[in-house]
Amino acid sequence: MEWIQEMLVFWFIVGLVSGVVMGILVVALCAMASDRHRPRPNHVPITGVPESPGSAQDDDEDGNRKGFYH
Repeated sequence: MEWIQEMLVFWFIVGLVSGVVMGILVVALCAMASDRHRPRPNHVPITGVPESPGSAQDDDEDGNRKGFYH
């Protein structure tokens, strides 16, 4: 009879842990779903800084910029 009690405790703990994990997943899923419907602020694209032409010191023997094509 003691093994029945041990099995009940074991399955109670397994059910409790899996219930907590499922609850966390549901909350995370709901947060992600509500995040998609939230209106975003006006997105301003970040414009890149124009690249400086550089000097002949920055070129290798073939005339390519160092570090760009290797």
